[in-house]
Amino acid sequence: MGAVSGVTSVYKKEGGGGAWGVGVVALAQQRKLSIYGPSKLPVCVSCHRLIAPWEKAVVFPCPNCGEPIWRCAKCRKMGVSYKCPHCGFEGP
Repeated sequence: MGAVSGVTSVYKKEGGGGAWGVGVVALAQQRKLSIYGPSKLPVCVSCHRLIAPWEKAVVFPCPNCGEPIWRCAKCRKMGVSYKCPHCGFEGP
C-alpha cells in the first residue's frame, strides 16, 4: 500500500466534507512525520494560491531582505513576475 491509500483511509475515518487536512495531520502524527498543517501551507507570491505539500514549488531567499519567497511551478513556467511580501523587491 502506498502513502495515498493511507491518507484516504484516515480521511474516511476522521474527516468529512472539506476537512481533508484533519486526516492528513492525523496520519502524520500516527507515523511521526512532520508536515504542514492545513493553516500553515505556503502561498505562491505571484498568484497567491496555496501550495500543497506534493506540488512542485520552489522557495528561495529574497535578495534584499533574505525572507523566503515561495513560487508555484505554474507561475515559474509562465514567467510571472514576483514581489517580496516583506520588502517589496520585484523579480522577473
